[in-house]
Amino acid sequence: MADAVFSRIERSGVNLHGRRTPFVHAGTAIPGARFRKFQSPADVVVRAPAAWEDGETDRYSKLWQRVARGYPVYAGGVLDLTDARFHLPSGTIAVGGRFPAETIELLDFPFRWQYLDAVRALWAPARRVGDGYLMTLQQSSNYYHWVCEILPLVFTLRQDAQWGQLPVYMAAELPAFVFQYLRLLELDRHCRMLPRGVYVADSLRVPTFPGLAESPSPEHLLRLRSACLEAVGPATGPRRRLYVSRADAQGRRVANEAALMAALAPLGFESVTLSGKSAIEQIRLFQSADIIVAPHGAGNTNILFAPEDCIVMELLGPSLYSWCYMAVASAIGQVYGYLGCAETGVDLVVDPALSRSVLERLIEARKSIRLGD
Repeated sequence: MADAVFSRIERSGVNLHGRRTPFVHAGTAIPGARFRKFQSPADVVVRAPAAWEDGETDRYSKLWQRVARGYPVYAGGVLDLTDARFHLPSGTIAVGGRFPAETIELLDFPFRWQYLDAVRALWAPARRVGDGYLMTLQQSSNYYHWVCEILPLVFTLRQDAQWGQLPVYMAAELPAFVFQYLRLLELDRHCRMLPRGVYVADSLRVPTFPGLAESPSPEHLLRLRSACLEAVGPATGPRRRLYVSRADAQGRRVANEAALMAALAPLGFESVTLSGKSAIEQIRLFQSADIIVAPHGAGNTNILFAPEDCIVMELLGPSLYSWCYMAVASAIGQVYGYLGCAETGVDLVVDPALSRSVLERLIEARKSIRLGD
């Protein structure tokens, strides 16, 4: 159905991409919109990897070298939108036939898989709701985007004068971890869950993203980290060396995981999987981590809750790589490194000897940092 809608829109000449419009930095007033700034713009300095091996391609090293020069975060705040339409659970917002760019963290929105929901947000029949806040934004169903980009925006909303007097609209059809975090931070009592559909409000207050996806605000990350760690309480038990297995995932599993664990076990590593673990259980697991080795994936979001002196080593493949966890580790002060791996189908093939080599260099880098302190 989505492909049929996409083809029909393409033939009609309607440019949905052109409807993604900056409301804050447009240079002219946008009818039906007012922006209130609560966070100043800043330039983010990103710490480069302390050790790495590229493997088959140097595309990731070229990427992180560019990111290590820094990236901007823009003024953050709340958009007051009049006669605002929004689709749930996608979190797509439309005002006057346009999508406010500051509520979308994907530059090329809408992608093909977002077309149908974007069309619904623009033109489908809508149910009217009272004035309120919207917290279900783009990509709320993804663990990384929810924890590192969307949930921190609630601290912006809490600066609004009417916080506690207006409902916070949330999509009822979201993964369990969304509601676990809401309960953990005692936000659930402010929320009103809405079923799938399109809604319109006379006045809708929406927090704005300070940047694009994978470029998180360190201020936001540290604020959420502090709140979550305070909520779960101090870590108990000894520090642990974790290999986060994706054996329970659809892709980016380590095809030769037994050989990798044979190399890691003498260094004190244990293998863990995250499926079936609640948000609190994941926070507590990473809270006590000494070293984390993991293939790139949403579960690595939990390094946000690991100690400041934790070592993080990502396993990356040539077909999918991202700097987001390098940025998260940098914001906390963790020692970050990576190993570029070969691929077989959708899975990774890790060189066990190289994994030991990169780990040993990361451990030495941490010693140097501690001595420097």
